[in-house]
Amino acid sequence: MAINKELEKRVVAILAAYDQQGIHRTGTDADTESAYWLADYIRAVGQEPVLTGLSHLRVDPVLSELQFGNDKIEGLPFYDAGFTDDNGVSGRLGGVDDNVPIVVGHHITNRTWDEPQLAEARREGKFKAMIAICKQPRPDNVPGLTPTNAEDFMAPFGPPVLQVANEAEGLIVEAISSGTEARVIAQVERTEVEAFNVEVKIEGKDPTLSPLVVITPRSGWCRCVSERGGGIACWLEMIRALSENQPERDVRFVASTGHELGHLGLDFFLEHHRTLIKEAFVWIHLGANSAAVDCPVRLQASDEELKQLAYGALEGTPVPGIDFTPVGSRPGGEARDIFDGGGRYISLLGGNNLFHHPDDRWPDAIGLDKIVGIVDAFAKLAVKLAN
Repeated sequence: MAINKELEKRVVAILAAYDQQGIHRTGTDADTESAYWLADYIRAVGQEPVLTGLSHLRVDPVLSELQFGNDKIEGLPFYDAGFTDDNGVSGRLGGVDDNVPIVVGHHITNRTWDEPQLAEARREGKFKAMIAICKQPRPDNVPGLTPTNAEDFMAPFGPPVLQVANEAEGLIVEAISSGTEARVIAQVERTEVEAFNVEVKIEGKDPTLSPLVVITPRSGWCRCVSERGGGIACWLEMIRALSENQPERDVRFVASTGHELGHLGLDFFLEHHRTLIKEAFVWIHLGANSAAVDCPVRLQASDEELKQLAYGALEGTPVPGIDFTPVGSRPGGEARDIFDGGGRYISLLGGNNLFHHPDDRWPDAIGLDKIVGIVDAFAKLAVKLAN
């Protein structure tokens, strides 16, 4: 597949700019800067963006660490669990079967505990605090703290859970063996802010046709350039392509904040457009990790026809492989909200060796030829569906 050099330049500019904005956590200055940057890009291709604000009570960590002896291990609390004051929770560390106030376990990034009974223990409040050693779903388990999404951000539960990087495990094991008294501090402040979804509507020639809707999340724990940047590049290039020639049907675009907090932004949009889930002709969900280097992508679709359509669009692109979520299974990412509402959808996401990792940065984390091919393919797919 020949690379479109002009498209490549645009994709490079998008990914580099997104990376430089900083940590894309919901409701932060970087998140707001990103929203206005998207709006400027949309105006530059002749469309009028809408920044839809939603009230957000942001969690700002004050002190997050595990202390024992002369050692301190910095961490990050679960945003959908309990917190502590500056005194924290003190006691011995141990495993799930030990009679201790602070339990230690391994938590797979954005999945669940290695020890399944810890999930139940959290719900039951069995321990005063929990330590989650970050374990990434890859063979070499690259060092670093990889936060887990707060799926229950709006309904937090359980004791404080402090996430720590996997390289801290040795010190923690020693503390458990020696019976050393430890302290967990997960102290935070709350800041009321306004976060933004970025929306644009391209009007079609025939307003009686059901609309095409294109969604992508734009927030995350880190700079997350390969996690979120590929979806954003696809989203912007679709807007550009559909701006050049008016489509037959309306096309609505939403870049939502709040992804790492249980899809807050998309939930807000759907609350105000509930009937759109079924009324839309098709939803295109541009999910996580499409730009990640050396990783396959995953297609998810509501039916076999759309699955084959998406697969055909990707044929000939330089992707390392294509996996599929079985048709009829609940998909991952924001596509699950469309599935739950009975809508038709195509969803693109993939694997990532730096998922939620601080090193997910431009340019090393990016498979450039791969994402340029995907952007080109999905822009053409959007034009096809819109017409």
